[in-house]
Order: sequence, then structure tokens, then C-alpha cells
Amino acid sequence: MGAGTIIATAVAIVLLIITGYVLIGGTISTARIVAIAQQAAAEKENERLHTGIGISAASTDTTTGITFILVNNTGSEAIGEFDHMEVFLLQGNVPYAYMNRSGPFNWTYTIEQPDIVHPGILDPGEAVNISVPYDPAKGNASWVQVTTANGVSDSAYSTVT
Repeated sequence: MGAGTIIATAVAIVLLIITGYVLIGGTISTARIVAIAQQAAAEKENERLHTGIGISAASTDTTTGITFILVNNTGSEAIGEFDHMEVFLLQGNVPYAYMNRSGPFNWTYTIEQPDIVHPGILDPGEAVNISVPYDPAKGNASWVQVTTANGVSDSAYSTVT
């Protein structure tokens, strides 16, 4: 009988050691994943804090039905996710969102030259011309807002010509 108690105790101790190893391994793995996620969130917030844009000119041409917006990168981060940017036009006291997609009433952009460093990306100090064909049936655009992919925005009144 004495040997059975010793064997049962040894098995119980081994099971406790294995359980402790699994729990500690899972805790360490979870802590590592949480730390990586917190670091990624901090990097995104830091990027957002260093992103800045300024609208230096906005005009609406009623004959062509296009609003032209000149946007400057006033921050210290490069802006390159134009597909995730939105342009809002206030038409008849209602804001309408326009996307950078193919199709009617969607905006296009051209980065002003010279665009030598990082071509196709709006580097700090560079400017981009945005052309927004709008639906004239909704009214002329009297106000514009440009919002970057990370939520930084600027707005300005549009001169109607």
C-alpha cells in the first residue's frame, strides 16, 4: 500500500508541474501579444499626432462641375493612403462624402512637382491638387473638408466661380 501512495503522489506532482508549465507559458505568450498590440497602437497614435494637412486653396468651377482643392502636408509624416482618404463637400447645406475610387463623382489627385523623394506619396512640405467632380443637382460646393486615412482633417470655404 505504501508504494501506491508514493506513486500517486509522484503522478500528482508531475501533473501539477505540467499544469504550471502550461499556465505560465500561456501567460507569457498572452503578455507578449498584448505588448506587441500596445506598441502598434502607440505607433499609430504617434503617426496621427505627427500628421498635419492644410488646405491652402479651394475653388468650385460651376461650368465644369469640379471643385479644386490644394492640400499641403504640414506635418512630419508622409501621407500615402489616398484610397482611404475622404473629401466632403457642403452642397445645399448637406455634406456629401466623395471617395478616391473609379467612377462618377469620385475625386482624383496629382502631387505637385517635383515629387522626387517617395514618388506618389505626399511627403512633408509637398502639396497635392485634388479634383472633385460633384453632382450639380445637389448644389455647388461652398465648403470642403479633406480627411486623411488616420483621421486628421482640415476644412475651408470654397470660392464659387
